[in-house]
Amino acid sequence: IAEKGKLKTTHSLEIAGNMLVKQVAKSAEIEYNEAREVIMAHGVEESSIKRAAASSLSSLFSEVSRVIEIFEKEEGGNINEIIIAGGFSLLPGVLEYAEESLDKKAIRKNCFEGISYPDILKYELERISNSHSIALGVALSKIGKNGN
Repeated sequence: IAEKGKLKTTHSLEIAGNMLVKQVAKSAEIEYNEAREVIMAHGVEESSIKRAAASSLSSLFSEVSRVIEIFEKEEGGNINEIIIAGGFSLLPGVLEYAEESLDKKAIRKNCFEGISYPDILKYELERISNSHSIALGVALSKIGKNGN
């Protein structure tokens, strides 16, 4: 959670894409890899996937809602926007699903924004940004703690 560009707290959820894939594979009675391909192609926009993944998505956004509620109560502020990160954020329809579930604006951010790198890497870093956001965040937090 950030305020005026300054990070106040973070919360990482263990509910992720793998759980979603397993649930869709089981529901559709297909292999894990096939379910993964279907989800990557159609995301949560397709109604059959949305139904099959309902409990995972519900668990995820219930937890996010709980974190928001606790923060707003303790800090006395309002959270207007959430950032969806990780590979899960790349699924088609996930931002819209989050906005609908949380009644908040949901966005993806380039986790390499503000980090200096050669222009030749721009396209590739933007492409992989969300699937590396957690690892980059952990690395940067360790650098910050060590002063390096």
